[in-house]
Amino acid sequence: MGRCQPSAETLKKPLHEASVGFMLLTPQDSSHGGVRALRRIEVGGGHCVTEITVEVEGFPPAKSEALSLLGAGHSHAGRVEKLLAAARSRLAQPGFQPFTGPVGLEATIVAPEDVDPWDATNYLGGIADVLQDKTHLKNHKRMRIALPETLMAVTVYLHDRQVRELQYRQEGGPAPRYRVRIWSL
Repeated sequence: MGRCQPSAETLKKPLHEASVGFMLLTPQDSSHGGVRALRRIEVGGGHCVTEITVEVEGFPPAKSEALSLLGAGHSHAGRVEKLLAAARSRLAQPGFQPFTGPVGLEATIVAPEDVDPWDATNYLGGIADVLQDKTHLKNHKRMRIALPETLMAVTVYLHDRQVRELQYRQEGGPAPRYRVRIWSL
């Protein structure tokens, strides 16, 4: 399937006319890996995913040291695995192809008022790195990858250079969690 390219007119139409739909899942629905919404547009008789939103418990992986987030022994390895696991099941559904063109990325961090999370740039960089294609790292001679094959294969977009629009927000809440939304520009 080629790149999703709905027209501006298609996106302005009412949902029933544009063949655009949302699949909303409850937070308790763990069968979809924490994915809360998936926007699909019918293109040439098939479905094309143009936006995904993933919610994950805890804080996101943050870039903070010389060691790769994907490397064995990184302090945020558990966070990396949680993000990839949350994205994996939905991305395997029909209609999803990794984004090949420019994308937008929005991260909303929820934290208790008495907790001071890391800074926005490290969170955005960590999320962007983790969701890009990682297959080229399999044979990297100096890096020991600690992820299972099934998580290494999770690819939302080919390279984080595709991210052309960023949004970041921090909100108060009872427990740490975050939401990542990625959409085709």
